Order: sequence, then C-alpha cells, then structure tokens
Amino acid sequence: MDSGDCNMNKTMIKKSIKNYIDVVGSYIHKYIKMIIFAQILFLLISIWFIIYWNFDEVSVGEVGDYVYLYSHIFSATISSIMLLLLFLTKYNKINNKKIVIATNIYAILLLAWSTILCTLDLTIGYDPIIYVFISTLISGLFVIHPLLFIFISLSSLTVILIIDFKNIYQYVVDKFYIEAVIDFLAFILINCVIAYRHYMVTKREYESLKRLEELSYIDELTGLYNERSYLNEIDEVNKKLEEDPSFKYAVMMMDVNNLKNTNDKYGHRYGCHLIIRCGHVLPEIFKTSKLFHVGGDEFIAIIYGDDYDNFEEKIKKYDDKLTYSIINYEGADLIFSVARGYAVHTDEKNFRDLLQKADTLMYENKEMLKEKYNIKSR
Repeated sequence: MDSGDCNMNKTMIKKSIKNYIDVVGSYIHKYIKMIIFAQILFLLISIWFIIYWNFDEVSVGEVGDYVYLYSHIFSATISSIMLLLLFLTKYNKINNKKIVIATNIYAILLLAWSTILCTLDLTIGYDPIIYVFISTLISGLFVIHPLLFIFISLSSLTVILIIDFKNIYQYVVDKFYIEAVIDFLAFILINCVIAYRHYMVTKREYESLKRLEELSYIDELTGLYNERSYLNEIDEVNKKLEEDPSFKYAVMMMDVNNLKNTNDKYGHRYGCHLIIRCGHVLPEIFKTSKLFHVGGDEFIAIIYGDDYDNFEEKIKKYDDKLTYSIINYEGADLIFSVARGYAVHTDEKNFRDLLQKADTLMYENKEMLKEKYNIKSR
C-alpha cells in the first residue's frame, strides 16, 4: 500500500471517528435531562446496595459479599464522576469529544462490573437477570458503537469462560444451571441488537438534521456555499489567524462579465446559465478551497491546502477555462467571461485588507477583459 492509500485510509478513519463523535454528542445533548435522571437513579441504586451489603447480618464475613460491596462502591464512584460530567455538558463546559470519550469509558467500566457480578452469580447458581437489565440500560442510555459493544460483550463472555470454565462446564453437563448460561448468551445477543438499532436510528436522525443544516448554507442555483456560509467562514479564518498569524490562505474575488447584456438580450434564463456554469467550473479547478456564490454575478473563493500550495497552477487553469469563451446555449452564442482578482495572505495583512485588495484587482481585470475582448460595459 502506497503513502497515498495510507493517507486516504487515515482520512477516512478520522472522518468516521468525527462522525461518530458528532452522532453520539448530538444524542447526549438532545436527551441530556433523561440521561441525567437515569444516572441519578442508577447512583441511588448503587448506594442502596452498598448500605444493604454493609449491614445485612447474613452477608457479613463472606469473601463474595465483600466483592459485591467493593464492586458497588466502584459503580457508585464512577457513576458520581459521570453524573458530574453530564452536568458540565448540560451547561456547555465540556465539548462533544470529551463527553463521548467519557461515556464510552464509563460504559466499558460498567460492562466489566456487570461481567464480574454475573460471574459470581453463575458460581453460586443465580440467574444474572439484573445484569442483563443493567447492560441493556447502558446500551440504550449511551449510544455505544455496535462494533465496540459486540467486542466488549464477547470479551466479557471470554473472561467468564476463563474464570469459571469448570462450573460452567458442569452446568452444561448436568443441565442443571444451563439456563444461567443461556441468560448470559441472550444478554450478549439482545444488547448487540439494541446497540446496533439504537445507534443506526440516532445516526439517521443526526444525518437528516445535518443535511437540513447544510442546505441552509448552500446556494440553490450553483450548489456552492452561500453568503451566510461565507460570513461564518470569515469568522473561522479570523480565529485561525489569531491562533497562528502565519496561517496560509488566499482570497479570490470573481465577477461574471456581460451578465446584464445577456439578460437584456436573451432573458434571465440565459444569464442564470452563465452563473450556473461558473458555479460548476470553479470546483473543477479548486479542490481544497471554499467556494461561495454571494449573490448576483459575484463569487468568492478562500484558497486553502493543496490549492494554495499550487496556486499558480490553479490560476493558469482558471484563466484557461474562465477568462473568455463563446458557449452555445439553446441556440444562442453567449460570452462566458469571469473577471478575477486575488490576494495572498502575509503576516501584516488581515482578511479585510486581503478582500479589499482582491476586489480592487478584480475590477482592474474586469476592465482589461472588456477592452481586450470587446465586451460591452453593461
């Protein structure tokens, strides 16, 4: 596998992880009150178990009872920490990434806890139904990725088989406590199904909302980003400049020539065709930049990444495709010409200065093209 494939795989993995964090983070924020309530309830149950096992006369002195006691102290401790993190999330003190990592760690710890107690119950012959319920609650409360949940569940089963193989084997041979083994296998199957369904439903809901949000930032005519998205991008650029004044980017202003004459002579449908064509050609040239149609005949590109590193080559492609050509649209020969002006960021220039420079150069280029190709001024 070459370096390009490795980089592509890394990009896909990062995108997958980011998407997972966004999905789970969205879910937690949406149902934060319900999750906090369930977490308080689980904490109270853990505290009740601590008190019960600590003062029950029958249970004093048994090693297994101390394991139960310490395990419930452990569950109460991590539940208290999780509850604190949920409250911080509710008031936007913790970002999505941190709370998603925390919930997954918490779920893994609780699954390990339920595995230990399930093992103890198998040893003494109890059906571990309560732990099936707890694990189901975990998979429903926190949207664990189904693959992760399957891995954890199978690992838990393996641990139990290793720890208590002799007893489990005896249960199967005697067919006396085989229902306990069946319960645990059912617990794995049920929770894998719940985790998968729950995650997929949440993912579809998140993607639908994300798509609606994206549409509010897309220009319907060209498919490029709209003015609202452009204003947000300016804020992002300014934030990056505050963090790193040497942040590399360039700004390009563009304007479709002869649009007013085309509208007057042929109709607005023909003028729209020129705008749409410009919106389709620009992404063919600039692959890693943000492209905006900010209204009328005006376009703006904020040049990043590979486009910035190969800017001269990109400008040459732009001039070849957009400087001047005659295109036929529904029997009419239309002048397709897009003026441009650009400015590259240097340490002493802010975004507004760059935009003003690019705008000035664009109008100079516009006048030059009109004179060179005899394009009317309107």
